[in-house]
Amino acid sequence: MLREVSISNDTISVKFYRNEKIECACNFLMDKDAQGYIDLSDFDVTNCHFKGDVISKVSFLSSNLQHVTFECKEIENCNFTKATVDNVIFKCRRLHNVIFLKTSGECVDFSQNILDTVDFSQSQLGHSNFRECQIRNSNFDNCYLYASHFTRAEFLSAKEISFIKSNLTAVMFDHVRMSTGNFKDCITEQLELTIDYSDIFGNEDLDGYINNIIKMIDTLPDNAMILKSVLAVKLVMQLKILNIVNKNFIENMKKTFSHCPYIKDPIIRSYIHSGEDNKFDDFMRQHRFSKVDFDTQQMIHFINRFNMNKGLIDKNNNFLSNLSIRPYDQRMI
Repeated sequence: MLREVSISNDTISVKFYRNEKIECACNFLMDKDAQGYIDLSDFDVTNCHFKGDVISKVSFLSSNLQHVTFECKEIENCNFTKATVDNVIFKCRRLHNVIFLKTSGECVDFSQNILDTVDFSQSQLGHSNFRECQIRNSNFDNCYLYASHFTRAEFLSAKEISFIKSNLTAVMFDHVRMSTGNFKDCITEQLELTIDYSDIFGNEDLDGYINNIIKMIDTLPDNAMILKSVLAVKLVMQLKILNIVNKNFIENMKKTFSHCPYIKDPIIRSYIHSGEDNKFDDFMRQHRFSKVDFDTQQMIHFINRFNMNKGLIDKNNNFLSNLSIRPYDQRMI
């Protein structure tokens, strides 16, 4: 039996369906707690559909929500602390000031929502969907997010998005817009992260944007060194293509990534070390190595390392991606 629940102010309307027909309907006038919340703590429900224009000030503390859908314009000032949210779908335009502290569940769908000031800290939300979300001022510290997806999510906060001490095993951050973040002490096994650097264009605070990205990449743990290198390489090449040169940025890059793999290779050295800039320009113009004074074995090693880590590269970005999938005889003459 499917239940449809509508929440408006302090009234809850419930409809019971059988064979797609309403079997009965009733309204409940709910008491509110001292903070003005409708108290649905320890609520145990399966196959339920919550509806409403705005669902506001409802407490689902320690509730058990299985195969539940929330369909509304907005959820605001709600509390899901310690709730179980297996196979819950949020079909909302916006979640604002919502708490998921210590929430647990599998296959939770937040896709295409605006997540504004949402606290996911200490939650366990494996195999969950954050695709195409706009995420502002939200916290993912100490989360377990195994195999979750943030494909094309936009992290738009002025302050950094924090994933400190989170388990990001097999999590996919594919083509995300992200300029601030903290991945300190994370578990990053099989993590995939590609950043959309399109915010470089027309950015009024370009220095701040670039340095924030450098700082964010550097927070990745040392066992993600290849990932850190690929992200740094892509940033350098994007800036080089746009002919953006900044001495402070160059020094910051040298200091932060000088010991990373790839960074010592000729392409990157041509940008962060003075006196070798012309080599990079020649390389970019030719798109091949035939007329460029590079060590052939170094270049073969460089390209092969990228081929081994294609999952870390945005295949729709710059020419390096196309270069990495060319046959060997087309790459080297």
